[in-house]
Amino acid sequence: MSYAERVRGALHDWVSEEAKRPIVWAHQNAPKEAYAADNRGRYAVLTIVGGHQVGQRDEAVYRNQEPADGTDLVESLKGHRTLDISIDLVEGDVDQDMSTLLASVSSTKRQMAFQTAGIGFVRAGEIRNFSEILDSEWEDRRQVDAFFNTFEAFESVVEAIEEVEITSDIGGSIVITPEGVEIQDG
Repeated sequence: MSYAERVRGALHDWVSEEAKRPIVWAHQNAPKEAYAADNRGRYAVLTIVGGHQVGQRDEAVYRNQEPADGTDLVESLKGHRTLDISIDLVEGDVDQDMSTLLASVSSTKRQMAFQTAGIGFVRAGEIRNFSEILDSEWEDRRQVDAFFNTFEAFESVVEAIEEVEITSDIGGSIVITPEGVEIQDG
């Protein structure tokens, strides 16, 4: 399971279990009416609003211990990031459900689930009322932003240049390899 799948899974489980409603990930192509009809109009919308780097990133390039053809270097990037998550609860007792959801982040069960996913709850913003009239009836909605810390690591194999040859019109060429420099007379 990838890092992104673990994070999305932990957030999905947290909101669906504590707010007791199905999840719609924002910006997906499913119509919200399909989710609302299955659950008496109650559902939650999750959006990963963004993330940004915190502090300095650790960058390193090192020799691959088991090199394959042309893959003798590995680039490693590691660093702390914050994730900004928007959570909307629609219909039902949205005030109580949002309070329960935010209180649950301190539970041992939730802390262990977040730790397994590689995220840590930092804080939640103010709960906002975004209720609106839809087709002459009120849609009760509350929204909150939640902030998480995470540590992200990425490695990629760098295909190294094994040899560079510089040819000169003046007289000869220079060959540069990891073993050294060789000057050839022309």
